[in-house]
Amino acid sequence: MTARASQRELKAVTSLAANPETAPPPAPKKVPKAKIERPAAALVSPRPKDVPRQLAANSGAKLDAGRKPVLFYEVYGSSFGLDLFACPHNAVRRELSDLYDVVHAMTKLNLKLTTEDVDSFFRWWAQFRNFLYAVFEVEESVYYPWITSADSLAMDTISSAERIAMKKKVVEGIKAIDKYKAEKLKEPGIMPYQRVAKIVDLADKFSAPLLQYFYNEERTLPSIIEKHFKPSDKIKIDKKTYKFLEEESVYDYETILVLWTDWMKENQLNEWIDAYAGKNIVKKQDFQRARHSTEMSHGKTIETLMKKADIKRVHPMPAMASSVQGTKGGSMGVSSVNKRVLSAQDKKSFGSSMTALFAKK
Repeated sequence: MTARASQRELKAVTSLAANPETAPPPAPKKVPKAKIERPAAALVSPRPKDVPRQLAANSGAKLDAGRKPVLFYEVYGSSFGLDLFACPHNAVRRELSDLYDVVHAMTKLNLKLTTEDVDSFFRWWAQFRNFLYAVFEVEESVYYPWITSADSLAMDTISSAERIAMKKKVVEGIKAIDKYKAEKLKEPGIMPYQRVAKIVDLADKFSAPLLQYFYNEERTLPSIIEKHFKPSDKIKIDKKTYKFLEEESVYDYETILVLWTDWMKENQLNEWIDAYAGKNIVKKQDFQRARHSTEMSHGKTIETLMKKADIKRVHPMPAMASSVQGTKGGSMGVSSVNKRVLSAQDKKSFGSSMTALFAKK
């Protein structure tokens, strides 16, 4: 499948977001305790063997039977090949973490959950969904055409068919939540908490293939990128990405950029802003204004519901230190998360896609 064909394929897959029925509504103006069980391996973000799958006892959240995946941020800043994917992936992990937290909050609220709470959740969900679609769009329209353009890259090194098949599974899960929302919001005579009763089950359906897909990209592509490209090439692709989101993407450019970076620490964010805006003061001010606006319309939804349910918001765990030290912005600094030897259970859980999602033998 050519890069252009894969773009058409993905556009068809994500065309749902352009449907007026599923478009996010305008932003507003201004479970009982259970033992945390070990989640299925396919839902677990890759981590070293010595890190427990269960959340720490002092994590502050009492999750619904351990349904929330154990999420780790990927290492960022030690490898330009890994950074390309780690940045948007970490942003999605942050949003995915919030999804499970807020659904748990609504479950705990039970009869105290209001129609306004449900409406605000689904507004939040629409922004998360569109952000994930935008990440997929960037991959197919910017990242993969760039990666496969390398003259030194052998034919069929990267399988677009396998990649699109995995993304279809994710999009099918997202569509299921949109369908559930449409049905439940129209169903008369049911309580607000009943309108979100199955959200966590539906979230599992797309989070499992999504985390598996991210793992494959982070495990396979950085070495290919760093073999065929230079750090300066990655800088160019970053700029092309922002231009694509601003000029060609159907999604809200400012909201996407804010969520793209919302997971970063302050020093990482400042470096990103400098790289993005340079000396353009107006551009920096516009971004900061967008951050504030998005926090009021997106982040505040999570904080409000979590506070109302008296549950602490738990972000993904910090990335583990890189096991391979590279030169700044240069050589392959793959994290120990990515380099660990897979156990028999891991191999069984991740299946053949672990070895065949991208590289064709």
